[in-house]
Amino acid sequence: MPSFGHDAAIELLQCQSSPDSPIPTEVAQLAVKSLTGHPLYLQLLGEELTERAGRPDIAGLKAASQGLLFSRSGRLALFF
Repeated sequence: MPSFGHDAAIELLQCQSSPDSPIPTEVAQLAVKSLTGHPLYLQLLGEELTERAGRPDIAGLKAASQGLLFSRSGRLALFF
């Protein structure tokens, strides 16, 4: 699956969030920088990030990434 460009990857993350609790650009940029522009990774991270209570922020991005990648039941951990 081809990767998205930087701007398209940020847009993918931000379009997943609700209007009441949008993913800020700085959070989306850090996520794209961390995971590259792979659509599956970004979609899973966006889902994990938007399911958390409160407005997405850097701390929430770190927690979502940990849950997704490093926990034994994380969706990307299971993928690999």
